[in-house]
Amino acid sequence: MGKSSKARFPSGNLQASRNGRGGNGHTDDADARYAAALKLVQAIDHNLRNGTHHYYDTQGRLLSTLDEVIHAMLSDSLAPGKPAKRSRDAKAAEWMPVAELVA
Repeated sequence: MGKSSKARFPSGNLQASRNGRGGNGHTDDADARYAAALKLVQAIDHNLRNGTHHYYDTQGRLLSTLDEVIHAMLSDSLAPGKPAKRSRDAKAAEWMPVAELVA
């Protein structure tokens, strides 16, 4: 798992329609969604390249590439915030022997 590759995205005013319905200067809902998604992908890529934010899936695995983060978003397995840190005692408590539980 390597670092995110540097991606170049268009910037500036997105006047032309991205959905093939013509570009009359007005952005419709599809154009607004496209622009929002583009900004989101740019922000995620920037965070990954600079190491300013870490992304995890719901299993606690660190996602280190843009592809992994986008895939986790689309499959609804992107964890919100940092994964819960569990102490060594908490992990041990989960696997107590049956004899200790009965006693």
